[in-house]
Amino acid sequence: MVLREPELQHWGFEPVSVLQDIHAAYKGEQVGDVYEGNRVFGVAVILPPSLRSRADAISKLPLRNPEGVYVPLGKLAGVYETSGRYAVLHDGARRVETITLNVAGGNTRDFVRNAQREIAAKVKLAPGDYVQFSGTAEAEAQSRRDLLAHSSLAALGIILLLSVVLMNVRNLLLVLANLPFALVGGVLAVFAGGGVLSLGAMVGFVTLFGITVRNSIMLISHYEHLVAVEGREWAIAPPSMAQRKG
Repeated sequence: MVLREPELQHWGFEPVSVLQDIHAAYKGEQVGDVYEGNRVFGVAVILPPSLRSRADAISKLPLRNPEGVYVPLGKLAGVYETSGRYAVLHDGARRVETITLNVAGGNTRDFVRNAQREIAAKVKLAPGDYVQFSGTAEAEAQSRRDLLAHSSLAALGIILLLSVVLMNVRNLLLVLANLPFALVGGVLAVFAGGGVLSLGAMVGFVTLFGITVRNSIMLISHYEHLVAVEGREWAIAPPSMAQRKG
């Protein structure tokens, strides 16, 4: 059904009132209440089933304008039978058209980035319309942002705690210097898997950093024990003359 704006203005109808009358005729609308003691019954109006089941009766539906003149719906709108959606989704009083798909042969992040670029370049949207990617793509992007933010805060806290525990800038730098070397194996594994830094890979890097920091702390603690308890030197002593001759 398509409303004809010139006919609506000629007969004094508002598009909203016409749609409301059609909704009341075919979906029903409560117009009052009936009270019986403590019980309340709603009173609704709707066309009889015999008229609601006939497609040709839609254009004959009489509508009354503010002046009290009855006009058939067929004079105000083009009524025709076609295939379409049986329901229109709404979100925040806005119509929503949902398109679902499963990404195969790639990762969701690259697909969303390419789709956004293609839609922006080739699809001309009407005023007030916009495209929003949700579902797995939105959840994965939000999880990635949360992971980066929380990992950054955790890393800052770890550095502060290490500086308090180690009480030595040199030892702290030695612990942190191991982190770039721990990245080598992880980066090679990512490239071997197609070069896609997924959310799972990011979690793996966080775990790898934690294990590396733990091992570094244990190694530094052992060195400090050797220096403080066994009297060893931090620097590597050059071999003696006897060792050289042997």
